[in-house]
Amino acid sequence: MAFLLSVLIFSYLQGVAQPYDPPPFEEMREALREILSREGFELKPEGRPRSETSFDPEPLLFILGISIAGAALILLGLGIRASLTTDRSVEAASEARGGARMPSSEEMFEELSRLEREGDLQGVVRAAYLAALLRLHEKGLLRYDPSATDGEYLEQLSSDNRIHTLFSRLSQAFAEVRYGHRRPDPEMARMCRSISEEIRGMFP
Repeated sequence: MAFLLSVLIFSYLQGVAQPYDPPPFEEMREALREILSREGFELKPEGRPRSETSFDPEPLLFILGISIAGAALILLGLGIRASLTTDRSVEAASEARGGARMPSSEEMFEELSRLEREGDLQGVVRAAYLAALLRLHEKGLLRYDPSATDGEYLEQLSSDNRIHTLFSRLSQAFAEVRYGHRRPDPEMARMCRSISEEIRGMFP
């Protein structure tokens, strides 16, 4: 026991005299076991080591988490696509009186005037977009399709730079109000009304 105490004191003094650099855990444990064995202490056998073939659930949980995240992103993308493609047909039907048929562009221009008189700026932007869209459809410049996006409409108008530019500005304003939840100001409403009327005048 005296030898054990001497070793401990010597180790302590060494630690005080220089920065402590602990030995590896396995070496320290073996050295302590050797010292205790010399002093006559009886050591209990170590517990059964962990099996190297034991099941580790972390890789499986990681793969499962990646799969769930991927599925969520796919569903989110499909939901955004559905909202962008179906809301326009729903809007057109809701604006139609009675909802049994798609309104004509002239009916939408009448609705636009009514909303403008009532000061419904959001309604003005939506009606201006639909009136121009339906007028271009009626004149054969694009094909109205409830499943089509603005990008697909603009692609159909790519042969005419002027119409493409006008409808691009109008569809961007509509998207900011409808999907970006922007509150339109009078200047935006006037711009949308002006663009729709310009398109109307181009194709009487």
